[in-house]
Amino acid sequence: MYCDKIIFGGIYDNRFLIKKTKSSKEYGFKGQLPYPGGRMMYLVDIENPDEIKELVLQVCADLKK
Repeated sequence: MYCDKIIFGGIYDNRFLIKKTKSSKEYGFKGQLPYPGGRMMYLVDIENPDEIKELVLQVCADLKK
């Protein structure tokens, strides 16, 4: 998944995983591998669309730095 040309996460085996950043760490998500040999990411367990949007924007801001 992209936001402003930045890959911030993806859907892997029906799981929404987001990259590990300072902002995503603050949510306390569980770490999971997207696929064998992949880098650890966080499993997003938020259902509220507005909260998901805010998370994505925060993570993308972290990744721009």
